[in-house]
Amino acid sequence: MVIHGVNDHAVHGTLIEATGATSQFVAYEAIDGAGIYEVTLDQNLHYTGTSTDGAQLDAVADPATGRTVGTIKPAEGKRIDFAVRSLALATQSGLTAHGLSTEYPKYADHNQVPGEYVALIAPGGSHWFGRIGSIQFSTGITTNIVIAEIIGLDKKEFSSSLKLK
Repeated sequence: MVIHGVNDHAVHGTLIEATGATSQFVAYEAIDGAGIYEVTLDQNLHYTGTSTDGAQLDAVADPATGRTVGTIKPAEGKRIDFAVRSLALATQSGLTAHGLSTEYPKYADHNQVPGEYVALIAPGGSHWFGRIGSIQFSTGITTNIVIAEIIGLDKKEFSSSLKLK
């Protein structure tokens, strides 16, 4: 990766793949509660978490509906209310009707499982993607192996017509 520029709002650069293929990228500053969060989900399906910039997450999941409702309180700025649904708990026909991948249900067994997670959360809490445990990486000399599977924190609010299993 080559960084071409950094300013108050973004990082600009080029990603160079092992094949030599290149892609330009821009990574903008996180807004509206977006960020990397350390999240805990307890036995009552209550999510709490803190982002790397100090935003606080507080939410509750409903296993019957697959819906999670909560708030993000950025370190600076206004409180953000959100409601999201678990795509892992949606039916194949519901996903198809909304033009979404029908692969999500394969993560249903890893959805709403109490534990500690690292999650990437999009602005406004509209999408979550996470993994149980800490972030792992390869140093080129040694490789840390991730044992846990991707969890079902992929979420997006839909109209009530998206049926769940």
